Amino acid sequence: MAGLVLGIAAGLGVAAVWLVPSLRHLSGPPAVNRPPVVVQGSSGTFTSPGSPMAPDPAALDAEWAAYSNQSGCADWAGGDGVSAIRLNSSQLAWFFSDTFIGPAGPATGFSHISGFAHNAVVVQTRTRPGSAFVTVTGGGACTGPGRPGNAAPVVGDSPWLSGTHDRYWDEDGLRAGGTIVKFYNRYAASTFPFVPLGTVIASFDASQLSSAGHGSRYGATNRPTLVRLPSYTPPAGGSPILWGAAVLRLGGTVYVYGTQSPHVSDPLRHLYVARFR
Repeated sequence: MAGLVLGIAAGLGVAAVWLVPSLRHLSGPPAVNRPPVVVQGSSGTFTSPGSPMAPDPAALDAEWAAYSNQSGCADWAGGDGVSAIRLNSSQLAWFFSDTFIGPAGPATGFSHISGFAHNAVVVQTRTRPGSAFVTVTGGGACTGPGRPGNAAPVVGDSPWLSGTHDRYWDEDGLRAGGTIVKFYNRYAASTFPFVPLGTVIASFDASQLSSAGHGSRYGATNRPTLVRLPSYTPPAGGSPILWGAAVLRLGGTVYVYGTQSPHVSDPLRHLYVARFR
């Protein structure tokens, strides 16, 4: 982590970085001990011909559609900006940006009682009949049937459940030992076109995410440790450089790719890359 921060800071000629401590879990009534949602699926969900570690797209599509169709008040019902990191041979952690939380279904779609968070994580665990899904938020999701909630994002400002806060949308990441390192770009609240403000690095404990996948569908809460990267805008102006568009580990070197817009509302992007050992 220190090498990553120093590599990016040195590349920009900026030497300041500060830590944002991990936040405590939100308090509330104990979650109902109900097993994760299990949907029927192909035995080859996590494999495809010629690539034994890659998920099979068709099987994944069917399972995610089935999960959304039966989503409750603490379950993922739809989302964008998705990427996945493998936790172990039977589990994947799926990271989403804007996320709809149920209830939802094929006959009703989203309703006024459906939830929403600017980011969330879903742990998918392969089982004999298909896959079990558990949605992880920053807290505040419902704790059982008939207990409506207001799910907070996994990565966001504090306090998490009141007022208007900046949006944090996930980018690429990688696993380093027992830690999953993910980039999140921060955008100003209540603005459109979206105004980028900078980048944070979120460090997730892989074992905690794995345990969440085996726990109750109502009890999954996680607050990663955050590192706020130095915000740097080139002399020509525009947006700050946003890091994490892609992350590539090649031998003993990691390359982190970033983008920058000379005009915030302009789709034109300049490309940057930082590297560290």
